[in-house]
Amino acid sequence: MPRATRCWHKFDSYLDLILGFAIHSPEELEQDTKRAIWSRKSEAYQIGMNFYFRNNSLVTLCDFFLNEESPLMFKGEKRQSMGGYYTEPNFESLLKLIGIMISDKVLV
Repeated sequence: MPRATRCWHKFDSYLDLILGFAIHSPEELEQDTKRAIWSRKSEAYQIGMNFYFRNNSLVTLCDFFLNEESPLMFKGEKRQSMGGYYTEPNFESLLKLIGIMISDKVLV
């Protein structure tokens, strides 16, 4: 993810892909995932979420979102600042994924 922070103004597609992998099947990913319907009961959701939870991805995603405010940041560590005076990064897909993950009572 360090490379993504340097290119924050272009990472919407990257975050969409991370979300898409978690909740959609490969067939659904070929379509427009912004309009695709997903279900917690689908095989794609179960596979994607199990993978993310096994790899502790929720911690990584929250650390990435919090950036310099993250409690996981080491003392003296430098992180790329995201956003600027006039624009902010689009975290819509990232926050949607975090919300889905923390609301899954079975996997959490």
